[in-house]
Order: sequence, then structure tokens, then C-alpha cells
Amino acid sequence: MGNCQACMNDPQNLNEYGTHQNAKQTSLHSIVRRSQPFSKASLAEIVNTSQHQLRTSQKPSINIQKEASLSMVGNGVDSQKQKTNSEQLISVHCPIAQLAQPWGRPASELQNLIGPKVKMVLSKLKEYQYTRGDDPEAVHLEPQIFEQGMVYDGQWKYGLRQGRGRQVWREGSYYEGYWKNSCAHGHGRLIHADGDYYEGEWDNDKAHGQGKYVHADGASYEGCWKDDKQDGLGHEIWPDGTSYKGAYIQSKKEGHGIFKWPDGSYYEGEFLDNAIHGMGTYVWGDGRTYIGQWRQNKMHGLGEFKWADGRRYKGSYQNDKKQGYGTFDWPDGSKYVGEWHDGKQHGLGSVVDEKGEEHRGRWDNGTLLEWITQKD
Repeated sequence: MGNCQACMNDPQNLNEYGTHQNAKQTSLHSIVRRSQPFSKASLAEIVNTSQHQLRTSQKPSINIQKEASLSMVGNGVDSQKQKTNSEQLISVHCPIAQLAQPWGRPASELQNLIGPKVKMVLSKLKEYQYTRGDDPEAVHLEPQIFEQGMVYDGQWKYGLRQGRGRQVWREGSYYEGYWKNSCAHGHGRLIHADGDYYEGEWDNDKAHGQGKYVHADGASYEGCWKDDKQDGLGHEIWPDGTSYKGAYIQSKKEGHGIFKWPDGSYYEGEFLDNAIHGMGTYVWGDGRTYIGQWRQNKMHGLGEFKWADGRRYKGSYQNDKKQGYGTFDWPDGSKYVGEWHDGKQHGLGSVVDEKGEEHRGRWDNGTLLEWITQKD
């Protein structure tokens, strides 16, 4: 950076703090699609077939449910009717055998399937709270097991997971929250087998809305999500204390934001495609500051650089170095005004000393070649 010495928080190292979510899919979508015993198309066919077979009984079942609620407790006939109605509701809402079957164990044993790292995370978190009311048409069935090993305990509606429910995958990952059409939908919490977890809003098996993702190493992101990616305003923190707070687009820092380092250095300004780009201010821990234009993490364009000892450069930069025309001021009042190349005085320029006297000269790669007299 010309006369600016490199430091440990060089903006070029910003890529070391890229978005963590790029390394792994955040949402339930990837786990669900990996674990489903059928492809999306074949699953849809099965569901449609099931719904077609049950269509004739769906409407009567609602009437039966209403009648059952009005029956007198203790009446033998009504008790038998309630039992029959319950069986009919189960037959309407339970999944077809090709999709899932009763697990055959009590729901309390679901804990035994949860992975050790997941249990560790659960021990540090508060118990998950359901905040929405139940779907009046959904029914809670005994735990069901799918062909590839995941077990679901919760509510069903017409053969699909719907309402409140929790699910454990064969590798030990665990989801608890709301479902719609057999997808995580609404609010929920997914804990990956490796200890990463996401809690927040979902839409069709994808993180969507407000949510927080915490990595096993302590890194975290809290903010807006869209289609499983950071999108909107958010706050990201790394284990070493580095942080970014600002705008994201498609899981990349883009727009206005503030990036801070543990030693007190920070940048505030514009980002593009995960890089410092546009207008912004960078302040180093040792007191140096730069205010101006940036391109791909480098000072590029017009800007002003100040040192803690009073030195200052104001002018043009190219790829982090003084390039073109600029003015360099020293604390004693002297200054150089003229041309620069590759961070050094190069070409024609003038030196104004502390007494205010001006001397014109010609420089080459930072070395004065000659003074230019009035005749020249």
C-alpha cells in the first residue's frame, strides 16, 4: 500500500472469513431428500393414490368426529362409536405402508436414536417451544419408521406429516418443529449429526425467514434467510471474535455492512460478491485510516489515507498502491504534489517545504532525478 506497511488485517485476507454456509447445506431439505425412500415424483404418485383412495371417506370422517365430540361419556354405545371413529380417523390420516409403518416402540425411545453430538447440543439449549395452535384436522399417530431408517413422531394429515412433529435420521440428526405436506414448514429446529444446528423459520424444507445457524466450532449467523441461503440483513460471528453485520444476497456479503476484527480494526462501507467493493472506510488497530473507493478488497480509485503520526495522502489508487495524481503531506507542513506510479513518486511533481517554498522536479521510481528550474 505504498508507504502503508502491511498488517495482519489486510482487506485482501477478507476471504478467510467467507460465508460458512457455502460448505454445507443449512436446511432440512438435503437430509430429507437423501433419506426419502422414494424420489419426489414417485412419492407424489403414492400420495396422490392414497388421497384418491381415501377421498370418499374424508368428508364423512369430519361429520363423525363432530358427532363423537357430542356423545355422552359412560354410554356404552357412544364409547364404541368413539372407538370406531378413532380407527376411521387413523385410517384416513396414516401414511400408506409403502411410505412408512409403525415403529413398534414408544415415543420415549426416540431419544436413543439421537446422535451423541446432537444430545450435547440439546443439553445446552432450552426445550423447544411450540408457539402455534394445532391443525384441527391433523391427528397424532404412534411413531412411524421410513424405509431408510428415519423415525417420525408427530401429527399426520391425509398421509402426510402435518402440524407438530419431530424426526430422527439414521445418522442421528434431529428435527423438531412444524410440518406441512411432509416438509419442514413454519418454525423449527434442526440439529445436524455433527453438532451444527439451525433454529428459525422454514418454507418447504428450506431455511426461509428469520433464523439462526450455529456451527459446532462456535461460528454463527443470525438474520434473514431466503431459499436456504443468507439473504437480507444478518449478523455473522467467527470463533476468533471477527464479525460482520450487514446485508447479504444469495449467501454473500453484498450491500452495506460493517466488518470487525479482534484487534479493533474495522471496515464500514459497501460489499460486492463477498468482497470490499465500492465506497468505504477502513480503520486499522494502529490508528491508520483510509476513506475512499475499493475494488475487490483493494484500495482502487480516489481516496484519502491517514497515518497516526500525521502523514496523509490524498489522491488516486490502483490495486492498493498510489497511482496517478496525488498529494502527500508530512507532519511538519511539507508536502509532495504530483504524479505517482506503483506507490512511489514517479514523473513530474512539486515539493513544498515547511517554509512554503515550492520546488518542481522529476522523479523516477521514488528517486529524485533533477530539480526543474524556471527556464525548464
